[in-house]
Amino acid sequence: MSCAVLILNWNGGKDTVDCLRSLLPSLEANDYVFIIDNGSVDESVTIIKQFLESEAGGCGITKSEDLLTVFNVKQKFYLCQNKTNLGFGGGNNTVLKQLLKLAANFEMAWLLNNDAFADNQSLPSLKKALQGDQKIAVAGSLILNFPATDTVQCTGVKHYKWIGVSKLINKNLPLDTVDLRAPIAFDYLNGASLMLRLEALELCGYFDESFFLYSEELDLQLRMQEKGYLLYLDLESKVRHKLSGGTSSNRSLFYYYYNASAILLNRKHYSRLVVLISVIGLMAITVLRAFPSFKNIKGGFAGIYKGLTKE
Repeated sequence: MSCAVLILNWNGGKDTVDCLRSLLPSLEANDYVFIIDNGSVDESVTIIKQFLESEAGGCGITKSEDLLTVFNVKQKFYLCQNKTNLGFGGGNNTVLKQLLKLAANFEMAWLLNNDAFADNQSLPSLKKALQGDQKIAVAGSLILNFPATDTVQCTGVKHYKWIGVSKLINKNLPLDTVDLRAPIAFDYLNGASLMLRLEALELCGYFDESFFLYSEELDLQLRMQEKGYLLYLDLESKVRHKLSGGTSSNRSLFYYYYNASAILLNRKHYSRLVVLISVIGLMAITVLRAFPSFKNIKGGFAGIYKGLTKE
């Protein structure tokens, strides 16, 4: 069963190299790695290329849209370049939509954040989960913090549609205080580490590119569940995550994209009443969290408006 590992990079070449270094020991003969550069404007492409040449025997370099024509089953690593930043879903879609057409007979794809670290069981355990139950469309890992790897980042995510927010389960709790033997109720799996069954992805649709950042993995998992597929939290697959990318350094953009995606998601999946109440809830939460920064409040309110008006 062939597996494609997709790592999305945007101006984070050093993080991506660290991620790749952690991944290499667990790769098997039928695994392929696709680094997708999402329109970086720094030295990311050069940094990643140099690492792959020195540590992985080189890589195929191509525009993402040309992957189908250049793919060779003997080449295990590919650096796929997008002209612009297409967001999380759009960036991954450039490769995901081609995998079933490639000669490697891919059945699954692991989306791994470039600021994450795998251990030797992260990938094999996720593969085993999908192989063991054909109804599982998405398997996710136990996400640990980095560098404080003795604390949990999340064991799945709870979604509160009425106020348009999600909460990481067991966030920042010491790992040894969390009972991993007891069932954990979650609404969806965190996007830092997601194993996707390609057959289910083809049936349910790929990432909705209306979501530039945030909520795209929830939207996808809701659609898969509507088709009768299952989500699985694999606690044997552990991934350490930095939380260093995206909008972590720009809170105004965080509030903008988070709120825009939250409202867009509710418009797509729930009633007008849910949308109305979530708008009010998000406005209140934005003020409470962002105060006294007028810039951040303004960004959050602009995001709500975008979510309400986006086609």
